[in-house]
Amino acid sequence: MSRFVVTYERDEGGWWRGELHGITRVLGDGHSVDEARRRVRVALALAIGQAAADQAELVDEVRQPSGAERSRLP
Repeated sequence: MSRFVVTYERDEGGWWRGELHGITRVLGDGHSVDEARRRVRVALALAIGQAAADQAELVDEVRQPSGAERSRLP
C-alpha cells in the first residue's frame, strides 16, 4: 500500500486546497477539507489508477490560515 502526505490550506476565498506530495499535479479543492480530500483521491486515481488510489493511505497535514488562532478548551 502506498502512503502519501496531503497538505491542506485555506485560501483567501474560503476554499480548502489539498496538494499531494510525491506526485506532481495531484490537487483537489473544496468548501471543506473532506471535500478537498475526496477530490485529491479522484486526481490520484487519474495519476496512478483507481485500484492503487483506493488502497493508498492519505495522511492529512492541515495548515491553519495565517492569523488564525487555535481555539482553547477551558
